[in-house]
Amino acid sequence: MTIKNFSYGITVLALGGVLLAPSPAAANFSGAYDVANWTTTLGGDPPGGGSAMDTLLAPSSIAIIGGDIVCPPLSCPLDFTIAAAGAGSVSFDWDYKTSDWKNGLGIFDPFGFLLNNVLIDLTDRSEFGFKFQNGSMIIDVAAGDIFGFRLECGDCTHGGADVTISNFSAPASTAPAVPEPASLLLLGSGLAGLAAWRRKQAA
Repeated sequence: MTIKNFSYGITVLALGGVLLAPSPAAANFSGAYDVANWTTTLGGDPPGGGSAMDTLLAPSSIAIIGGDIVCPPLSCPLDFTIAAAGAGSVSFDWDYKTSDWKNGLGIFDPFGFLLNNVLIDLTDRSEFGFKFQNGSMIIDVAAGDIFGFRLECGDCTHGGADVTISNFSAPASTAPAVPEPASLLLLGSGLAGLAAWRRKQAA
């Protein structure tokens, strides 16, 4: 797992008239990452403790509204996940707040990033985690990796947490670009010339 600064090189390889390039980035929650393509999973009983997705501001941003319905004795998380359309970097900004007034500051309503079901904490889970937290993340993914976000409510009472995710970017499809007609013409001419040369050598 590699977390790094976001950067893209532009390298193009011509192979038989087909252009191959690194995965371009898809900005915001659009295209392959349209909110309709994501999966929402609610854990615990009641599911998610009453958590819900708010996608009204998509594609520019999404929000996870944390639950506040008692969910003993385990956590009731909400997961919002999708498969990476290509290989490259996922980046986003996050803005978190909790209104839990009794059971600690940020400790009972943590938020994190999921990569192939491995949770990377983004908020401070300690007893002294702030009610208001924010940050940015950049992480590499491979095509097909399942990634996304998780907001937990450890007690789902005394106030829930909310998190807004914006400036989202992720790798688009790695499918090769379709060759232009001129490229196909050059490729066809080259193959015809090669065939003629081989016939001449065999004569």
